[in-house]
Amino acid sequence: MQILLNDIEIFAFLEKANVAAFDPTQPLVLDFMHENHWCLFIFNPSGELKGCKLFLIDEKNLSIELATVLIPGLLALEDNHGYDVLKNRALVIVEQLLRDKKSSQLFFDGH
Repeated sequence: MQILLNDIEIFAFLEKANVAAFDPTQPLVLDFMHENHWCLFIFNPSGELKGCKLFLIDEKNLSIELATVLIPGLLALEDNHGYDVLKNRALVIVEQLLRDKKSSQLFFDGH
């Protein structure tokens, strides 16, 4: 997993991925695919924790890194200044993605 914290670098990446069109006055958590990476973007427009975080995970390592690296990393983020709302949105996205991945690996024969 790669974590980008530089706002300029992150916005250049978002432009390349065609997901830079969002309201910069509102907090945002966004997940998207770009090339061979699943990306999780967290944006806080104001306050002490103002700024961006972009998590990039190689698609072939996605399930493993979601569970072993990203979830603990998200849980370690700040809970103050309203950042807990962004953190919880990100965790919901990751948990749903894990559930979807696990259910797509199941095989059911209805005979």
